[in-house]
Amino acid sequence: MPQHPGKFMGGLMGSASPAAMAAASPGNAGPEDLQVVANEEPASPQEQQQYDAFVKGIYRTLYGRPDVAQQTAQALLDPEEDPVDALAELAATTVDAAAQSAVRKNNRIPVDIQFAALEEIVENLAAFVEQISGEQRYDQDALSAAFLRAAGMLGDLKVQSGELSREEAQQELMRLREADERGELATEAPDLAALAEMYRSMGIDPLRAVQQPAGGDQAPRQGGAASGPEAGGGMIGA
Repeated sequence: MPQHPGKFMGGLMGSASPAAMAAASPGNAGPEDLQVVANEEPASPQEQQQYDAFVKGIYRTLYGRPDVAQQTAQALLDPEEDPVDALAELAATTVDAAAQSAVRKNNRIPVDIQFAALEEIVENLAAFVEQISGEQRYDQDALSAAFLRAAGMLGDLKVQSGELSREEAQQELMRLREADERGELATEAPDLAALAEMYRSMGIDPLRAVQQPAGGDQAPRQGGAASGPEAGGGMIGA
C-alpha cells in the first residue's frame, strides 16, 4: 500500500506546512529540508533521492521546452474544462506517464513515491497557471479537491498497470479523503521564491517559455488576462 505523501520531504519545490516553514532557519534550510507533514516517518536517503529524481524528470517533461510549457499552460487554461478537473487530470496522467517511462528504463518507481510526487505536481501546476494568468485561481479547498481527484485517477491507472489492486487503490483514496477531512493533508500553495529557485537550479524557465510564441501561437502572458472561465479574479473553491 502507498504511504502518506508526507513521508517524503518537500522535494524540489518546498511544499511545507506553515509550522515547518516557521521552524526553518532563514538562510540555511532550503525547501528540500522541510517536512511536508508533521510526525510522519521520513523517507530513507535512497527513497528521497529517487523521489527527487522522479519529480525533476516530471518538471522537465512539463516545462523543458517552450512549446511543451505552452501546451501545459493551454491544458490548464482550457475554457471548456473545469479548472479543478483539468489540474487533476494533467497531474495524474503526467505522473503515470513518467512512472511508465521509468519502467521501460528498468527503473520501477514505487507507488508511494508516485503518490507523493502527485501532491507536489498538483501544487506546482496550480502555482504555474496562477503566475501566467496573473490571478489566484485555486484556494485551499480547490487544491485539496484537485489532489484527491488526481489521486483517484492515479489509483485507477495503477490498477490498470497492475501496481495496485482495486481494493488497495480504493483504500488509499479513502485514507486520503479521511486525512483531508481531519485537515491533515499538506496540499498548499508553494513558496514562489522557492519555486523560482527550483527552476533556476534545473536550468528551465517555464514562465518565460510561455511568453514566447511557439508555432505561431501566442501563449498567455504572466500578469495578463486569463483565458479560462474564472477570468475576472475569482478563486475556485468549494
